[in-house]
Amino acid sequence: ILTAMLWLLVPDLTPLIAPGLEPEDLKTLNGLVRIILPAQIFHLCGALLSAALQAQDKHLFPALAPVIYTACIVLGGLILGADLGAEGFAWGVLAGSFLGPLLCPILGAIKTDIRWSPRLNLKDPDVRRYVLLSLPIMLGFSVVVLDDMVVKAFASLLPGAGAISELQYARTLMKVPMGVFGMAAGMAAFP
Repeated sequence: ILTAMLWLLVPDLTPLIAPGLEPEDLKTLNGLVRIILPAQIFHLCGALLSAALQAQDKHLFPALAPVIYTACIVLGGLILGADLGAEGFAWGVLAGSFLGPLLCPILGAIKTDIRWSPRLNLKDPDVRRYVLLSLPIMLGFSVVVLDDMVVKAFASLLPGAGAISELQYARTLMKVPMGVFGMAAGMAAFP
């Protein structure tokens, strides 16, 4: 329901995120956000299934999920990019979110005979414990996302085309050592 509401409100929200963009650029941004937004549902449901698999020491399907996700983004750009531009990558994100983060854990759950059903029982002590243990992680990621949003909002106010992209590329390059060494060490140590 929240995703559907956000999808409808995209034209009202994007000027808050990127106040310096021209109307035509905001229209493009609205289209890209609307393509990618449903992917969040796939990521959320897949993350819950991946957690269930990892709790049972089944790591293959959760480990394949980000590889498939990234491959689909690249393929979306390569296959659709010539005709659709950035939309090709956005469609790759949506397809990759379904095939990687959602479908991989579903197949893993089926293969390992994990019984599951989509339900939310907030009175269940395990659910409450999960939420309490997840809060620090949620807050930590929220700070990173908020920082990214604030930087992009200010970058949208800079003169000239490409300021947001240039800043994003610089920030991504800065994170390469963390991604190469930190993420690999964390994933290897997790199981």
